[in-house]
Amino acid sequence: MRHWLTLLQGLLFCWSLTAFATPPATTQEPLRVGSTGDYPPLTLQKPDGSWEGFAIDMARNLAKHLGRELELVKTSWPTLHADLSAGKFDLAMGGISFTEGRSQQFLMSETVFEDGKVALTNCQLHPYLYYYSTADLLTLLNQPLACGSPLLMDTVLTPKQQYWMGVKCGGTKPPDNVPFEFLHPPVQVVENPGGTNELLARQWLPKAAITIAHDNVEPFRTLVELKAHVMITDRVEALYKSRVMPELCVINPDAPFNRSPKVYMTRKESKVLMQEVNNWLEQVDKTLIQSHWF
Repeated sequence: MRHWLTLLQGLLFCWSLTAFATPPATTQEPLRVGSTGDYPPLTLQKPDGSWEGFAIDMARNLAKHLGRELELVKTSWPTLHADLSAGKFDLAMGGISFTEGRSQQFLMSETVFEDGKVALTNCQLHPYLYYYSTADLLTLLNQPLACGSPLLMDTVLTPKQQYWMGVKCGGTKPPDNVPFEFLHPPVQVVENPGGTNELLARQWLPKAAITIAHDNVEPFRTLVELKAHVMITDRVEALYKSRVMPELCVINPDAPFNRSPKVYMTRKESKVLMQEVNNWLEQVDKTLIQSHWF
């Protein structure tokens, strides 16, 4: 009888440990990572729905480190902040630059890798722009096109602009009613919607004509077709695009306009998650994962 009583007490003790032990919160549900899927080599969602890129490999590594399943959630640059604030995902990853504005609204991780903004252009223009310093290049891009400008390529201007620039640069005297803007066409800049590319292009080039594309694919087609002069974008993306689209060249890739650290981002209340992310960033071999992508 005493033997059975001892055995029963042992079973009750083991049951109490199981019943009241609470597993860590990080194992309760999938890690939901939001990414735009349009920013290779950092994040790309392919037509079949699968994902790839440096940030995607990092997300998989993080989820494994935390012992959680990974759920990738599609977002966009214009809706990134709103989607994160609304709780559509736990963590934003993939091409996110640190900005003071973002740090006031969200928690930002330690730096994942250093980057900076550069100018991407059609290689037909590249030989004329290669030797410009970053300051001189921004000055050039922020001025009206003039006779002899290295950006004055007929295929970039509209037919009406081509005609009036021809008139201005030695042709027949134009009629008195010619609009002034046709004699001084601005530099054409194309950017993807939302994000820091658009923000900084507007800040740095207030006198340029900035066209906002429908997505993050259109700007590169626009440059290839010589319908715009430049795009301001991250060095890592510009170098990748110049590899896969040989018509495009990066202007002075080793001298970016600014310092633009890439980070991961979560809501202010997710302090535990951000601490886990920062602890993981200290341990993960980022260089090894980067070597597969850039």
